Amino acid sequence: MYPGQRTHSPRLERQIARHCTEILSIASARDSDHRHTYFPLFLAGYASKCTREKKRALELMKKPQAKEFSGNSARIISLLQLIYEEQAAELDLSWETALDWVEFSSQVGINIVTFNL
Repeated sequence: MYPGQRTHSPRLERQIARHCTEILSIASARDSDHRHTYFPLFLAGYASKCTREKKRALELMKKPQAKEFSGNSARIISLLQLIYEEQAAELDLSWETALDWVEFSSQVGINIVTFNL
């Protein structure tokens, strides 16, 4: 979630993967209102190493946008899509990604005010 927080510990990587899966499972079970799951979905999409989970996080974030479009939700979705592209580019050059999403959001000029917590 924060720069330098991620270590190369297999135990920590398994824990992150489990939490990403749990977030997606909980959000999938909530059929109607995803406003309060945007930030957890964003983090799950950012932190997951599984392409299928990344796509699912984005799908779930887009669901409520069709019902209640807001500029903030569009920015969050755009940021996550750009993060995916940047992570994929990093993975093409090396076998890992160390993208700092906070710094990256500033670099691309997408300022997020709230994640509806």
